[in-house]
Amino acid sequence: MIDDLLANGASVLGALGDQRERLKGAHHKMLDLLNSVGVSSSLLRVIDRRCVHHFHTAQVKGHFRIQSTR
Repeated sequence: MIDDLLANGASVLGALGDQRERLKGAHHKMLDLLNSVGVSSSLLRVIDRRCVHHFHTAQVKGHFRIQSTR
């Protein structure tokens, strides 16, 4: 039973690691594409920071929404 849980957890972590690598590759390809069509690197940094900010804001809102329903 516990061995099954540990194997399942290891499988999930491995899948998340693979997904992270794929997303990093897609992110780099997107930045390369935008850079090749003439979007400046400073604008790309602003967009990237805004995306990260929105992601963390959504996580915080989701956390409070979950806490308030308990």
